[in-house]
Amino acid sequence: MASRRDRNRIEVDEGFDAGYPVAELLRTLPPDAEMSDEARERLLVHMQSVRRRVLRGGLKAPHSTARKALVPAMAVLVILAVVAAVLIPLLLIGGGNAPGPGGATALLDGPLGKVTVRVGDEGWRKARNGEKLIGGDQVRTGPDSSVSVLFGDGSIMRVTDDSEAKLVSLGEQSVSVEHVVGGTYHRVKKGSSYAVAVGEVQSRAVGTAFNVDCRTPGFVEVLSVESAVSVEIGEHDPIKVGEGEVITVSTSGDKKAEKQSVTRERLNEPRLLESVRKDKDQGFSTGIYQAVGETLTGDQQSVPAPEPASSELTLRGTGSTSGVRLNWSVPSSDEYHSIKLLRCESGEPVYPDNVISSYEDTDITSAEDNNVEPGHTYQYRLCALLEGGQAIYSNTVLVSLPGSAQPPEPVKVNLVADRTPNGVRLEWTVAGASDFDGFVVERTVTAAPAGSETPAGSSMIEPVDSRDVLLTWLDTSATSGHTYTYRVGLTVGDAVMVYSDPVTIEVSR
Repeated sequence: MASRRDRNRIEVDEGFDAGYPVAELLRTLPPDAEMSDEARERLLVHMQSVRRRVLRGGLKAPHSTARKALVPAMAVLVILAVVAAVLIPLLLIGGGNAPGPGGATALLDGPLGKVTVRVGDEGWRKARNGEKLIGGDQVRTGPDSSVSVLFGDGSIMRVTDDSEAKLVSLGEQSVSVEHVVGGTYHRVKKGSSYAVAVGEVQSRAVGTAFNVDCRTPGFVEVLSVESAVSVEIGEHDPIKVGEGEVITVSTSGDKKAEKQSVTRERLNEPRLLESVRKDKDQGFSTGIYQAVGETLTGDQQSVPAPEPASSELTLRGTGSTSGVRLNWSVPSSDEYHSIKLLRCESGEPVYPDNVISSYEDTDITSAEDNNVEPGHTYQYRLCALLEGGQAIYSNTVLVSLPGSAQPPEPVKVNLVADRTPNGVRLEWTVAGASDFDGFVVERTVTAAPAGSETPAGSSMIEPVDSRDVLLTWLDTSATSGHTYTYRVGLTVGDAVMVYSDPVTIEVSR
């Protein structure tokens, strides 16, 4: 006769996994040490609940008539408890998303409007506040919608309306994001490695804040709000975009990129303002906004700049250790009898309070301001006076100067060349300089067939009028059977400041 102890045991088939799929699932669960606090708490609470139900006679144990082996009844109950308390939450609740590439997770925070996510191979679905995301997951926003993504390293991505981003990989101190469409704002934790890719354009930052926007077809804009961002384009050396600078990269047709000081009009763009306000509310520095006295408190709105008379009335400025260099264009109209250059450090430059120079000759289109202090940020604006005394303003440009103790970045031109059906294509970038006048392309024939009109040793120099920091140039006069060596010089005034390393390329027959 079975003992009382035996009557409290149940008979279970030795082929338990085959008869009970629950066991197969149980064996795939992580060890207890890897369970989250939430899952462990659910398990303990559920096991207590199951035990109470057993004691009350409300839960029956399973039975199998196959080949038998005795196991404690509580073993089956533990299986049920684990599945209910661990597996179901892991599968049904976003908080259980297993780590993807990089091994870390992120949290969705404050979805507003239409926000959807794509987790793994699933289709798009409505996002839930606080749910976990891993490497490979995607986030998308609709019109008038936004959401923040909080990374485990302390960094934050703010996804604005009509935008999409993919979390490529997440590590303990690293984040890699693919910017798909629209605009994203990135607050990077100091000490973490952070990268945002838009096609061949990749932005890398450590302890900074920057904005990425590709709403204009064929262009990618990277704007540094605080500290600096390193922008890599294709195989070229990185281009440093300092605080208060913006780089615009053309991604269609011939590649080119323009880097310049940001304008106040760009800083007043509502999406960017809202992202920076969130930084301010969370205690972060607002970088260039703070430098120009923009407090961003409450619902305060920045005072809009007066509308320019036309798109031709534009101002650009660059800062260096030697001062500020300004260039502008004005409408070719006899109505303008003088141009005023305005400057201030906070607020917005206005006429006549902030005039630093006056030009009666409207053909003058450049100036240098050496009466400035290292480490300061200045705001410049043009004021064109009409015959009747009416003032027409240009855009306002913000120029940040390096500190006196900050060594200047070495100036470098990085050149690559390749053959095309139409000739030799040169592509180059500029690092360490924004204040220059153009380039010269030098070509030397290093090998040529007999009787060539351009024998070995012959050379040419071609000026290129551009201030772009990435430029594409096509040599249509390159002839098959020749070998050419190219180099590109960056010019300031009439002098070459620095040359690229030479690049040699053979044009086969």
